[in-house]
Formats: sequence, C-alpha cells, structure tokens
Amino acid sequence: MRPIIGRLVPLAAAACVLLSAPAARATSTPAEVEASVTKGVTYLKSAQQTNGGFASDWDLSSFASAGVAAANVKNAGASTDARTWYRELVGNTSTWPKEARVTEDERAALNGYAAGIDPGRVSKTQNLIAQIASYYQTANPGYYGEPSVFEGTVFALLALADTKTRTGLQRVPQALLEKSIAVVDANQHIDGGWNYRKAEGSEEIRKSASEPLTPAGSIRRKKASRPTKKRRRSTSSSPNSSPGEVSGTQRRGAPSTNTQARMRSAPWRERASP
Repeated sequence: MRPIIGRLVPLAAAACVLLSAPAARATSTPAEVEASVTKGVTYLKSAQQTNGGFASDWDLSSFASAGVAAANVKNAGASTDARTWYRELVGNTSTWPKEARVTEDERAALNGYAAGIDPGRVSKTQNLIAQIASYYQTANPGYYGEPSVFEGTVFALLALADTKTRTGLQRVPQALLEKSIAVVDANQHIDGGWNYRKAEGSEEIRKSASEPLTPAGSIRRKKASRPTKKRRRSTSSSPNSSPGEVSGTQRRGAPSTNTQARMRSAPWRERASP
C-alpha cells in the first residue's frame, strides 16, 4: 500500500490556490520568498469579511500552504475565525451546496482539510466523504460523476486519497483508489498532460493539446513512454466556482521548490471535531 497523499497534496495546493502569483525566479533568495509569502498572507487576512469568511474558499488552502491555521485567522471586525465560518457554511445541508455536483463536495473536502476540518465529520448532517463516494460510477469503474467531465474523478482522488477515521484507519479501500489512478493514467494526452474532458477511448482528444486544469500529474506512478517535450504536468481549477473552470489569472506550470517545501510542512493533516 503506497501513501498516495504525499504525491497529491503539494501539487494540489499549488494548482488550486497559489496560481495567481507569478513563478518565483531562479534567482530568488529564501529571504525574498519568505517576504513575498508574508505579504501574501497579510493581504489575504485583510480580505476577510465580517462573517469571518472570504470571497473564495480557496483562500483557506492558501493560508494552509503558508503554514497559517485558519482557526487563527480572525480580524478585529470579523464575527468568527475562518475555520468556524467554513465549517458552519459547508455543514449546513439545508443551504449548501447550492448546486448538487461532485466537484462542489470535492472542493469543500480539499479546503476543509486545509482549514483543519475533517470532511467526514463537518457537522452531524454533513459527511463530504460519503457525498463524494455516492457519485462513484459503477458502470465506469474508477470514475466519479459524469465520466465525460474528467475533472470530477481527479478531484475525487485528491479528496479521498488520505482520508482516515479518527482511529487512523484508511476510510477508502486502496483497491478503489487504484481504480481511479488507472483512470487518470488512461486519460493522459499524448503530450503528457490532461484537461477536464475524458480522453480515454478517444485518440482525437488524446492527441489534442492538454490544458492546466487539475493536479493529476502528481498522481502518476510511472513515466510516460510517449514524447514529452511540451509536457505540462500541473493543472488548475477556478477559485470561484467548481474545480476545472480555468481562470485567466491562474499561473501555468509547477510550483517552485520553495513553494513545494512550504506546502509539505503545512498543516494539511490537521483534523478538528465538528
């Protein structure tokens, strides 16, 4: 059994939350990177709304990647901290999600992790892990949600890969995760990347140019045997809607070494009781 989350989280965070910043120059010093991160955190904190929340829930993942706990983000004018805001928002099943689709649950699970919320116990009535699992396609093993919308499967794998019970047991069977990993491999384009559409079974789509969309590149376990001169391994999602809707402000390419190191030390695995 392989620890999948180590391969997923760094690129997931980079693809989903730190994409609006330009890539660090090769000549950037650690001090310059640290100063830039500090300024970014200060800016995000200033954007906190009076209800304790933010215009985009991806901001919670940005804080986590910078090593800032959402529970400690509370401006003087805010009624509560960022973690409490998100738990109350997502935990209210009578008002959330506004639209029933697997990517909404996946996005909430990923940002819940970042905020220190157990997605399996957001509230007494909200279990995001069970919601995601309900979208599993038995007729198309390994896929979640509509198979033609490939992003749903990628984000499901990211959300489910390392989820555990309170006693530390793996919630999702490894065999089930492996099916989705195989699906990701089967949907890789000739140029080495992916986009939101299903490519498996379509040579026309596989030969088309891939687009930055989701962090699927971090899931691969073996090198592609195809030419990869123009390979794009990272993918991204829209911060204001569901995963996979590409924003014009998002950064293409993999995160810098400093960013990856910061993400590895971020409080991703923090769990909090509802």
